[in-house]
Amino acid sequence: HRAPKPPRLVRFEVPIPPNLISIDTPRISPDGQTLAFNATDAEGKTQIWIRPLNALVAQPLAGTEGTSRPFWSPDSRFLAFFSGGKLKKIDVAGGPPTKICDAPTGSDGPWSPEGRILFDGTGTDPIQRVSAAGGTPLPAVKQDASRKETQIGWPEFLPDGRHFIYMAISQKVDDSAYRIGS
Repeated sequence: HRAPKPPRLVRFEVPIPPNLISIDTPRISPDGQTLAFNATDAEGKTQIWIRPLNALVAQPLAGTEGTSRPFWSPDSRFLAFFSGGKLKKIDVAGGPPTKICDAPTGSDGPWSPEGRILFDGTGTDPIQRVSAAGGTPLPAVKQDASRKETQIGWPEFLPDGRHFIYMAISQKVDDSAYRIGS
């Protein structure tokens, strides 16, 4: 038996496209092939930019103006994002965005392999759950008053696609913790 070869370390730079003055956290697609990020240009227009890793430049994704915090579908075909008080999705191959649900304070989220999306909001908002096909969001988890939680958010699905981890911030820092939801 031969020992497996150690993985190769690959490093590369992703230059910021001209005329962009601000970029948000990049998100790599689940298949590892494409980078997506929100960026604002010199005129103040914010939209999603995508860059296949085998390309040399990023391109804006039409129909994503006024977006925030894009996140990938598990199959790497779609990006979900918040814009104008709505949670929307768009095919990265092109086409218009589709409304998933109203999300007036939507901020960030993950998309499960089972077609569920979680998203957080601001302040005292619960973490919401909605089908990626669309529908009415329902609370997935609310703040726990017995733990004196002041905010919950930043959900991420666990590998089983049903359970998720989220951050619960309490009045006392020592009582803040990551918790599991389902």
